[in-house]
Amino acid sequence: MAHPNIQKVKTPDWLRVSSLSPSEVNLDDVSDGYYYERQEYQVHLGLQERYYSEVRVVENEQGLSSAGQVSILFDPSYQSILLHELIVLRDGKRIDKADTKLFKLLATESDLSRSIYNGTYSAYCIIDDLRKGDRISISYTVKGFNPVFDNKFFDFAHLQASEPIGLLLVNYVVPKNRDLYFSYQGGAEALNVKQSSAATSYYYEANQVAKGTFYDYVPSWYVSVPTLTCSEFSNWEEVANWAVKVNPIPALTSTKSLRTFADETWKKADANQVKYFKLITDFVQNEIRYQGIEMGEFSHRANDPEKVFRQRYGDCKDKSVLLVTLLRYKQIDSGLGLVNTQVDQGLKNQIPSPQSFNHMVVWAAIDGREQWIDATAAQQGGDILYRYFPWYGAVLNLARGRVEDLGADHEALTHISEVYQMHKDGSATVTVKSYYTSSAAESMRSFFTGISKSEIQKQYLTYYQNKHKGVTLGSNLKYDDNLENNVLSVYERYEINQLYDVEKESGKKYINFYSQHTDQYLPLVNTVRPAPIYLPFPLKFEHDLCIINPDGVPMSTVSDSHNRQCESYFYSRFMRNNQDTLKISYSFYTYKSYVDEKNVAEYVTTFQDRNSFFFSGFYLDDDYNVAMDNFESSPTGQMTLYPILLLVLVGIIFALFVRRYNKLTPGNIPSLYDEMLYSKLGGWLYVLGCSLIIGFLGSLWVNTQNYIVNNSVWSAYNLELHHINLFQWQIILSIEFLISYFLSFTLGYCLYLFFRKRDLFPQTCFYTFLTISVFGIIMQLYANYVMPENLVDPNNSLYGITRNILPTIIWLSYLYYSDRVKGTFVISYKQEESPKQSIIADQNGELPDDQSQPQTGV
Repeated sequence: MAHPNIQKVKTPDWLRVSSLSPSEVNLDDVSDGYYYERQEYQVHLGLQERYYSEVRVVENEQGLSSAGQVSILFDPSYQSILLHELIVLRDGKRIDKADTKLFKLLATESDLSRSIYNGTYSAYCIIDDLRKGDRISISYTVKGFNPVFDNKFFDFAHLQASEPIGLLLVNYVVPKNRDLYFSYQGGAEALNVKQSSAATSYYYEANQVAKGTFYDYVPSWYVSVPTLTCSEFSNWEEVANWAVKVNPIPALTSTKSLRTFADETWKKADANQVKYFKLITDFVQNEIRYQGIEMGEFSHRANDPEKVFRQRYGDCKDKSVLLVTLLRYKQIDSGLGLVNTQVDQGLKNQIPSPQSFNHMVVWAAIDGREQWIDATAAQQGGDILYRYFPWYGAVLNLARGRVEDLGADHEALTHISEVYQMHKDGSATVTVKSYYTSSAAESMRSFFTGISKSEIQKQYLTYYQNKHKGVTLGSNLKYDDNLENNVLSVYERYEINQLYDVEKESGKKYINFYSQHTDQYLPLVNTVRPAPIYLPFPLKFEHDLCIINPDGVPMSTVSDSHNRQCESYFYSRFMRNNQDTLKISYSFYTYKSYVDEKNVAEYVTTFQDRNSFFFSGFYLDDDYNVAMDNFESSPTGQMTLYPILLLVLVGIIFALFVRRYNKLTPGNIPSLYDEMLYSKLGGWLYVLGCSLIIGFLGSLWVNTQNYIVNNSVWSAYNLELHHINLFQWQIILSIEFLISYFLSFTLGYCLYLFFRKRDLFPQTCFYTFLTISVFGIIMQLYANYVMPENLVDPNNSLYGITRNILPTIIWLSYLYYSDRVKGTFVISYKQEESPKQSIIADQNGELPDDQSQPQTGV
């Protein structure tokens, strides 16, 4: 098993022979010194054989090295290699190189970087005496399928490659008693079908196959070349049933040490399920190290939980099954799920098969909610019931047998603050604070535990030495890890001997900065293409850059802003100053994991000139103060027309509302008298009327100043928003705009009803005052939530919340209980319209409606 022999055998007789001949390829597309004249991949499901055959043509000296190596990957625990042919064709002669003794067996361990031993080997051979122009023909069969899949087959094949191919043949031979389902991506054509008495052949053949087109910065799920996938699993439920059968959850017995551990942990948790859940999850994540031996069937089959507990290591399957075993032991409903860590889009559209997944996770239902846990994640912090779960897009829930969408962690924040304190000799001190929450904190926590602190400090120092001249360490790097709240902060300080440069032409001193922190998250795509662009997701990144003049010397006022918003991302850059401090703030948030094809052109146009977004340069005066006199500010408001359109919209909505509402009969708030007791306005109604006039005019003035005149509010200029991004701010501000103006117009309508003594006035005024008060409280609480602490005075906030409550209560009580109100406002809509009808009738010489016919009655 450890050193299997390679057998030399004849070519199998079940193969399909192509009816096409190889075509010449475009040699300009050859990039590795050789190309494929012919390439075949054929599979016989019944015999469990994969046949490979290819003819390589050495085009130049580079190809001698590239084409002259043969490497055949296989797993010796269930596979063997059958070599059919290895010859070199030169000048019409066949030179046989098929000596199995020339092949060396090398342990490849392709997953070793992930601490996984998969037992794969490579049968490796270097072809001797190879010359330019030679054609290398090799054919072999890898026999054996992994038995863990219960004789179910699945596979994929690319119908185009990175090099041109003269002839391509792909063929699947399926016995009559088996069904193989196909799916096609990347523009692949459906396979041809040929049936015989014993089997069905599904094949594709083509000559002159052009070189495929591949793009940088594409999502991992994107298929750029024609590709087919196939599977004997007909639906996701079959895949789930197979996975459950392969990875059963065992019951703990009294003789096992694992049960003893579970009982001790339960006692430590005071028999509380939530506490037990946290202790067990922390144990599996942190005490069972991630390391696996996935040889043969154990590529998809988990080891016994008792064994994993004893050896204290395991892969994702081992850790997940162990966690579920311990949870179920204490009646915590839980189960397994399969995800793909590289494919977060379109999983539901894939053909069902185990090859759609590469990772196992756990779900648990506890304390009235269901959540997902990644048992391989280490050093996770925060509330166990809201523990961060990585963005995998979708998961196959084995208990339900279906693919379910997963949510993303939008609370993760990375905020980097760099403060440059300028000195009068041109030097500077830079203080850096990096703040991470949720998954960002966990990523940094893993980074700090995996590398020595001295090495991290060296890397950080090198970063600033590459940016500025003469950078030395000001103080040792420090970090504060708040595991309970899942927050991590890093503190740095450096001394810069000379921050400025001198302009050769003018001799002026200047400083410049480039936000590499932000730039690193935007893929460098400069040409429009028919492929999506990968984006890190979920991402909420903020970078503040502060420059402080020496000795507190103030600088002239400056303002500048840029922002871009689309369905996939949001970017902003704000620059402002306060006395001696200039602050530049960058933000980059992602809403999706990619920019789709239709928006690629916009992305390329927006970020082609990165200097306009990330570069900032300033002159210094003779005392090394930032000189802003010649700086041209860009307009801070980018939505001048937008509030006008909103105003028109709310005007139309209000007009339609009044047209319908004005004809209604009031309800019982308050109950009015049947007849008018007071023909004139009097008493406290004068005060109420004056309050309505002041409120109406005042609200129009305030709203116009806040929303229309002050355009910068729409771009959040000079506002450091918390918890929300600019797009969310603009949506909420638009809603606030609509409600505020609607209430202003309603106050005006109340004045109309007031002077007309309409029966609708008490009810309308009552609800208007109540809505204004509630809306004001909500907006004040919202402002406290999104504004930074230094912009919201706690005393003013409390006053803003409570200042309207007492007057509102007084006026609501007056409107509800006052006899003068009940006896004054009694004119209905019909009564109001009657005088109008009489005037019209007199002008036309007609009687009103109620006098047009003789009165009759008893």
